[in-house]
Amino acid sequence: MKTFFLLLMGLLFFSPVSFAFKYNGNTIEENKEYERTKIGDTPSSLKEISGMACSRTTEGYFWVHVDEGKSEIYALNPNGSIRQTVKLSGISKNDDWEDICLATLDGVNYILVGCIGDNNVKDGKSKGKQKYYIYRFVEPEITGGTVTVSSSAIETITFTYDGLHNQSDCGDKVSHNAEALMFDPVKKKIYVVTKHKKEINAVYATDWKTGSYTAVLNWVCDLGKTSDKFLYLTAGDISADGKKALIKNATDVLYWERQGEEDFSQTFARQPQHIAAYKEENQGEAIAWSHNSRDFYSTGEGKSVPVYAYLKIDTFTGVSLPETGLLRFQRSGRFLLIDGPGRESVFLSDLSGRKIRSGVSNRIDISGLKGIYIIRTGKGARKISL
Repeated sequence: MKTFFLLLMGLLFFSPVSFAFKYNGNTIEENKEYERTKIGDTPSSLKEISGMACSRTTEGYFWVHVDEGKSEIYALNPNGSIRQTVKLSGISKNDDWEDICLATLDGVNYILVGCIGDNNVKDGKSKGKQKYYIYRFVEPEITGGTVTVSSSAIETITFTYDGLHNQSDCGDKVSHNAEALMFDPVKKKIYVVTKHKKEINAVYATDWKTGSYTAVLNWVCDLGKTSDKFLYLTAGDISADGKKALIKNATDVLYWERQGEEDFSQTFARQPQHIAAYKEENQGEAIAWSHNSRDFYSTGEGKSVPVYAYLKIDTFTGVSLPETGLLRFQRSGRFLLIDGPGRESVFLSDLSGRKIRSGVSNRIDISGLKGIYIIRTGKGARKISL
C-alpha cells in the first residue's frame, strides 16, 4: 500500500499536466503555429500602454497610446523606443483611451483611437458614461520628432450602445467598459468588445461612414459564458486582410479565422483556438496583427516592459518548405545561398516583420547583419541566427 501511495504521489507531482482551455463550456483547440520572441522594450516614459497597432505607412513600426493624460499617440521603433510623437489637436485630454487600430480604404490608411473605457462601470458605480468616442484621422508618415494632426483633420464618431442586450457591471445596458477596438475591411464595420468581470462580454458594431457622425452600436454576439475563464477582455484586432481576429484578456489570447466573406457575427459564433505561445504579461492590454496579416505582437503596462512578436513558422520543417518542395539555405561568406523552387520570393526581415534584404537571383546579401532574423517566403518563415 505504501509503495502504491508513493507511486501515486509521484504521478501527481512529477507527471506533465495539460491544462485544457475551455470556452463556452467546451475545451477548444490549441493553436501552436506561433513562436513567441522578445523584440524590444517599451519606453520607460510610457507606463500604461493600453493600445497597439502596426503602421501601414512605415513597415515595422508600431503606434501606441496610454490610457489617460495627453492627447497623443506614439510611433515606436521596432525595438520599442519612441520614434515620433503625434499630438491630436482639439481633443482636450485623453479620457480613458483604451485601444487603437488601423483601417485601409481606397488606398488610404486611417488610425482609429478608441475613447471607449468607462471607469464608472469598472468600479461598479450605479451609472456609467452616456457617450463614447472614436477619433479617426489619416495615418501620418513616420519621420521622427513631434507632429500635430489639426482638429479639422480629425473625425469624431460619437456613439452609444443599443441598450437592448447585455447588462454591464454597473447594472444597466447602455454603459459598457471596453478595451478592444477593431476594423473589418471586408464588411467595412467598426467593432468594440466590452470588458466586464461579472457580466458576459459582447461584441458591438457600427458601419463605417465618412466624416464625423453619431452612431448606435448594435449587439453582434456574446463571447463565451460567465463561467468561462475568458472574461475581462483587454484588447483585440482584426488582420489587415480581414481574415483573422484576435481577442485577449490578461492571461489568454483567442484566435478566430473567417470563412470566405462571412460576417464576423458568424465567425465569432464558432469555437476559437487558444494561442499556446502566449504568456501572461504585466497587465497586457495591447495586441496587434502585423501589416502582412501573418504575425502579431503584444505588450503590457509598466516601465520598460517587453514587446513580443508571435511569428508564424508552421510551414517550415528544418529548411524544407512542403508547399513548394525543398528550399535549401547555405551560408557562403557575405551571402546566404538559396536553392529550390520558390527561391525568387525569398527575403529577410527583422523580428518586427520589416523587410531587410531581398533575394537577388539565388542569394541574399547578409553582410553587416548580426543577430536573429527571419527568412520569409510567401508560404512560410524560419528564424535564423547571423
